[in-house]
Amino acid sequence: MNSAIEWHDSELIEINAISAREGEIVLDAYVHRRAEKSSEAAGEGGCQSVKIRLSSMHSAIPHPELPLLINDGVLVLGGGEHHGLVPLPMRFE
Repeated sequence: MNSAIEWHDSELIEINAISAREGEIVLDAYVHRRAEKSSEAAGEGGCQSVKIRLSSMHSAIPHPELPLLINDGVLVLGGGEHHGLVPLPMRFE
């Protein structure tokens, strides 16, 4: 089963600073799941709580009012960009 967070149907619930650069975000995320060999659109999904821990994070908005509906976004990891969908599970160092 392939899973991915869809930014456009997700909500940012918390931003937690762990240190000066390290932190985590908590999403009420729409997670889309599909079988390995099915088409992009086929599958099912639903909302679930997702915590993403980041060793280096920067926000364009210093202290956004939460919760914040996410309409679109890009997650950049080591030069790779994830537009609209973030594959799960994901680990990057």
